[in-house]
Amino acid sequence: MTDTAGYVDDARVYPQGERFLMTGEPGKLEASVYNTTGMNRYPADKFDAIDVDAVAKETSVELVWKNPGGSG
Repeated sequence: MTDTAGYVDDARVYPQGERFLMTGEPGKLEASVYNTTGMNRYPADKFDAIDVDAVAKETSVELVWKNPGGSG
């Protein structure tokens, strides 16, 4: 995590991936959101390979949701 603002030129249709790590219960979920914007142009095959159940177990959250956000 960084406190420094980042800017991405030509961001329209910029390939990136997001992961939402969620805790709570339906209707009252809280999420920490991680994405790759500004790091790299995230390839779809690597994003698709993320095992959400394994990430949930590793991070002790109830649910992990992936948003491809234009990856690929």
